[in-house]
Amino acid sequence: MKRAWFVLLVALLAAMIFNAALAEGLQGDGDRTGEQAIAARAVELPVSEVSEAPLPESGNDMVSADFAVEAAAAGKGVAIDKDNFPDEAFRGYVKEECDQNGDGALSEDEIKAVYEIYVDEYDIASLKGIEWFRNLELLGCSSNRLTSLDVSGCTKLVSLSCQDNRLTQLNVSGCTKLWDLYCQSNQLTALDLSGCTGLVKLRCNDNRLTRLDLSKCRKLEELRCFSNQLTSLDLSGNTALEKLSCYNNKIARIDISKCDKALADAVAEAIETTDKGSVAFGRKIGSFYPLETDSTTAVIVNGKTVYGGKQKAAKSLAKAKVIVKAQTWTGKALTPKATVKLGGKTLKKDKDYTVSYTNNSAIGEATVTVTGKGNYTGTAKATFRINPKKVTGLKLEPGAGKLTASWNKVSGVDGYQIEYGLKQDFKGAKKVKVQKAETAQKALTRLGAGKTYYVRVRAYKKVGKKTYCSAWTKGSQATK
Repeated sequence: MKRAWFVLLVALLAAMIFNAALAEGLQGDGDRTGEQAIAARAVELPVSEVSEAPLPESGNDMVSADFAVEAAAAGKGVAIDKDNFPDEAFRGYVKEECDQNGDGALSEDEIKAVYEIYVDEYDIASLKGIEWFRNLELLGCSSNRLTSLDVSGCTKLVSLSCQDNRLTQLNVSGCTKLWDLYCQSNQLTALDLSGCTGLVKLRCNDNRLTRLDLSKCRKLEELRCFSNQLTSLDLSGNTALEKLSCYNNKIARIDISKCDKALADAVAEAIETTDKGSVAFGRKIGSFYPLETDSTTAVIVNGKTVYGGKQKAAKSLAKAKVIVKAQTWTGKALTPKATVKLGGKTLKKDKDYTVSYTNNSAIGEATVTVTGKGNYTGTAKATFRINPKKVTGLKLEPGAGKLTASWNKVSGVDGYQIEYGLKQDFKGAKKVKVQKAETAQKALTRLGAGKTYYVRVRAYKKVGKKTYCSAWTKGSQATK
């Protein structure tokens, strides 16, 4: 702005001098012409006014500077940089999804247009910058590396899913419109919900909570707070509560008399003991019982203890069936999901069993071991294959009496297997090998002229007496 004002002042002075000199030239100014008069008066200007600041290279530079100042002053421009968005992955998401004109900054209109952000599994360590999105209603950021999250400035937030992170701090203090909060499987020791007066669903299980104040959450219908370190749970103000799961805590007594009548009726109607240390009350709704709590917890309805806690004998996992799908090698330890079934029942991870893995980093055969928990004892094992990466970049180049197939090299393998033939389904196809991982091409000879051939390739590695292969490439075709 200072430069702009200075240029304008110089222009005005020059115009005044020109007009005066022109008048003198027309009227006669001694021996001087109008141009000489202009030059003479220009010399009289103080040097400080001329040299105070360098002139801009062009008028566009001056306009851009003015716009930047005005935009910053009016809060219209937020630079998408390390200061405002420190995390590289989140910054990349904002550039890709929110910066509509691609100018590297968020305008007021661009910020207002953001209602949803989904960055699950983005390997994000910080969501600093989320506070700019004041209109944000839905935020999904599960399965990242977050250790803290502050969404107190997102006052229009309706849904927050931040499970499966490393959160030790979560600030939702300004989220009065928050309807559901999924923050399970973190490391939270405290959770302040005093401002979440509209909360209907809360899943905060598998944390380290020692207390949970729900007195302000009077609209709460579903609560999952199992696997924490709670010693008490006051539900006297939660009259709308229909579903409760609070097992694997240290709660000695829980009173559900003031909760939704359907919940109390379900408890009084039927009790089903499902495992040692945990019972489910009433009929099952989908995959969720109306009430799940430890059998050692006294459940109170209308002043009476309706359940004191009996336990079934522990069951052995020796005959359990463990199912794990084959995996693709990545160079890192693989921990795929295991499905565990016993007697027709699918067991629940971390409730009925824990999982460990061995030999799960290299191509070959890995082992998964499930160990009983709760009402289950013993172990069960299963193996799963870790296959090489799939071949990419397959190309076919016709030549004299041959087709040359080439592809991108695959690391960690012994070589490649190639199939080629005249049928798209590769029935009756010929097979050849390339026995060096560094050799990523093969000349296919003795081919019929004018015929179309289909070719596919896969990588292989031999481990012991077994050969592990990647998936085939999609069949490529070329006419010879």
